[in-house]
Amino acid sequence: MTRTDVFRIHLNPNKTLPLALGNMTAMVARHRPHLLDVLNLDTPILTDRLHVEQMVRSGGFSKTAIFLMSDYVWYIQAHTALSQAFLQPKE
Repeated sequence: MTRTDVFRIHLNPNKTLPLALGNMTAMVARHRPHLLDVLNLDTPILTDRLHVEQMVRSGGFSKTAIFLMSDYVWYIQAHTALSQAFLQPKE
């Protein structure tokens, strides 16, 4: 069975790891392990906005995926701008 990739996006200029996204991943693994049959949580945490936008525009995410964004108040503008890139048609 093909698993759906789950990407965690954390556009933090300080390069700290996202506690909430890590907790969500750990909770799925511990309390809903059957979801690991359909969700691929072994994906990198994406921290570079330009890299993610480039991948979106070039079709680098070639299959259906889930994108979880950490929405700490101080990152809302960056994450909103990145979300817009997902809505733009591919070049």
